[in-house]
Amino acid sequence: DERSLPFELDVGALKADLVGLGGTRVRGEVGIEDVLISLPGAQSYPLSLGGRLLIDSDRVVLERARLSGPNLESAVGVVVEWRDGPPRVRVEVDAQAQAELARRLGYLDSALEGQLRVLGQYNWRSRRGAAHEEDDADFEAWRFEGTVASERLGWEEFELVDATGTVIVEQVGLAVRLDQGRLSGGSVIGELDLAYAQASPEGD
Repeated sequence: DERSLPFELDVGALKADLVGLGGTRVRGEVGIEDVLISLPGAQSYPLSLGGRLLIDSDRVVLERARLSGPNLESAVGVVVEWRDGPPRVRVEVDAQAQAELARRLGYLDSALEGQLRVLGQYNWRSRRGAAHEEDDADFEAWRFEGTVASERLGWEEFELVDATGTVIVEQVGLAVRLDQGRLSGGSVIGELDLAYAQASPEGD
């Protein structure tokens, strides 16, 4: 049965030290270098990844993993499973990132300065074969939701300090809620919703 995942990978070098545990189970250490990943709604991004891998007949688990790339260092845990239903992916993230990463991925156009701490979870699921409001048998849903904190973020002439909030990224756009922060000497809270540009129908 063919399985698809919610991203594209181009792997340059893979190193693995794996041992069989009986049946279909395999466990060991894995390292991946020169990875080019294309996330939903984002530009391609180079990464390296290393961690402890478990492969079973109905799931793949990556734990104690470190993920690094331009403007990013992160601890991650990944579970890909297809037991009792269509494929699902769950990624736990604890990341230190430069704010410039948002522009590099293509989620924002404007340059940002500063550093972010991001704690969150990325979930993807396929509803292949399930009923959907648009009768799309290959419907897929994905979402990242997490908390964000930064001592300082700079954008053009603005400077936001001591900021905490939440961020949600999904198919339709990016939503940011600022729970607290200081801007130009005063307190600030608020919400920002950014919808992705949609392709125009032919002839428009």
